[in-house]
Amino acid sequence: MRILFSLALAAAIPCTAAAQVTINPKVGISISDMKDATADVDTRSRLGYQGGVDLRLGGMVFLQPGLHLQQTGLEQQLPGNVSYNLDVRGLHIPVLLGLKLGTGMAGVRLVGGPALTMVQSVKDNVGLVTKEDLTTNRLGGMAGIGVDLMGLSVDLTGEMGFTRFFEQGSDAKLRTIRLSAGLRF
Repeated sequence: MRILFSLALAAAIPCTAAAQVTINPKVGISISDMKDATADVDTRSRLGYQGGVDLRLGGMVFLQPGLHLQQTGLEQQLPGNVSYNLDVRGLHIPVLLGLKLGTGMAGVRLVGGPALTMVQSVKDNVGLVTKEDLTTNRLGGMAGIGVDLMGLSVDLTGEMGFTRFFEQGSDAKLRTIRLSAGLRF
């Protein structure tokens, strides 16, 4: 985990030497599902949300660290037709490298890099899943595209989990698609 974050930061040092700094608070929605879920548990997507801030350091090539509060929603159905909603809240910390195409007030951005999710809490649920049942710190890889128009930004990103979602019993990894919008300062 630390190696990926270190590589992302080291690659961005040249673009931060004469860095332009953009502050980008944003909110959005997400949909998550499981990769490699167990055969006896059916997992379905539920709408989640996030809100936080990204910094963009640089010009055409930039580093984009962020800090977001997020809620991940899943519906799990167990054998015997028992189903429950699983709501997980956490901190999402992406460290992305990006390339901006366009000039001035308008442009398209391509981003990619590692992201760390730190689980903070799990809402009470019928499946009795608790924070202790989940891998507390999960690493993923993100890629996405964004559009800047004047002082607004819209981003569409996908994240593939590298670390399993549950601490024990399943190798399931979370996949998430996020759509967010925000302001640029």
